[in-house]
Amino acid sequence: MREGIALSLNYIQMKRMKTNYFFLVMALCCMSCAQKTSKEQAGSNTEIPNDTSTYYGIKNNIIPVDFDKPEVLSVFDYFKSVELIPLETGEDVLIGQLQKIIHYQDRYYTLDRQQHIVHVFDETGKFVFKIDRRGQGPGEYPSLDDIHISRFTDHLELLCAMGFVYEYDLSGEFIEMTRVTNEYLRAVHECISLDKNTILFFAAFHHPYRLVYYDRHKQQIIHEDFEESDILGAMFNYSSFYRYNDNWYFYRPFCQEVYKLEKNRMKTAYTWDFGKFNRDFRETHFSVAAQNNPYTRFDEISAQIPYWLLETGENNRFVISRIKINGEFANLIYDKSIQQSKYIPHFTESVDILPLTVTNEYVLSYCNPSELEQYVTEDMLDDESRKVFNELIHADANPVILKYHFK
Repeated sequence: MREGIALSLNYIQMKRMKTNYFFLVMALCCMSCAQKTSKEQAGSNTEIPNDTSTYYGIKNNIIPVDFDKPEVLSVFDYFKSVELIPLETGEDVLIGQLQKIIHYQDRYYTLDRQQHIVHVFDETGKFVFKIDRRGQGPGEYPSLDDIHISRFTDHLELLCAMGFVYEYDLSGEFIEMTRVTNEYLRAVHECISLDKNTILFFAAFHHPYRLVYYDRHKQQIIHEDFEESDILGAMFNYSSFYRYNDNWYFYRPFCQEVYKLEKNRMKTAYTWDFGKFNRDFRETHFSVAAQNNPYTRFDEISAQIPYWLLETGENNRFVISRIKINGEFANLIYDKSIQQSKYIPHFTESVDILPLTVTNEYVLSYCNPSELEQYVTEDMLDDESRKVFNELIHADANPVILKYHFK
């Protein structure tokens, strides 16, 4: 096809007709179409074009995945670079167990669930301040299970599972405390703000509904949604929310539906279609032993549901999810611009990607220095990041942020 285009261009040049410009433009259009067709046919052998700034929808709100057709792709089919941002380590800045990172207004807010501390770092990873107020006094908290920043108030919200929300400003000054639990709702494990007055809580277990809507002004629960067994809730009691285009979305590891969250309801945003692997988590059944033994619970869940949808995010162009299918981790990337999903058991660089936060510009993740080689190799980095890599790989230091910049 390319030879035919070249002959056409030669012919145009030889004739030197007055319509030369018109035919040249037409030939270039044909070349563009030919290249596009070639890329669609070649798939993993070509680059993914840069287009994350343009909005695309999901066709029929369904994402089909064929696990019988694995793809061989490079990290650089999607990303132009990988940046390493080490979080500063010091005698007074030691993170025990990093649970969550929020990137907001040029700062990184981190939750250390082991020490119940919020550390705050600037864009370069330099330590700024921390909130370390565990206790029983005013502005103090007994424990920390989640952190969230409300974009409606610019307040940092610290959640204690017993149902206390502690609000601080972005400089770390305490504002107020709200309690939401009662004899009916005994524990909550995550929170987000749907608007200035509405907090949405995720209750992992000891409650029939996973989603609890709370009105700050009325100081009461106004709605509950998404029934799930305590066994499934206890098995996966961590993050089930992601933010995209100023909206919040909710997903669960065993549920193929992803929901868009609104003030007093949720509605299906899209559905993963796994073909012969499709299962309805509501039809799962567990033995009495599974209720008390996590190993039995794990085995029974694995026997009934072959997939676990783990970290998931979305931007204008892609839906990205890390999945465990038949006991093996893999990545799913759905390209909304061409309505195609890629099942990627391993990238050619032999690394994994954890899409903890997905924006139109980057995917944000983190790991401990000792785990770096699971997510990035030295050859994937530029000179500056390669230097950071070699300094960290054997260091006893705080976690490092990985930032995958889209093309």
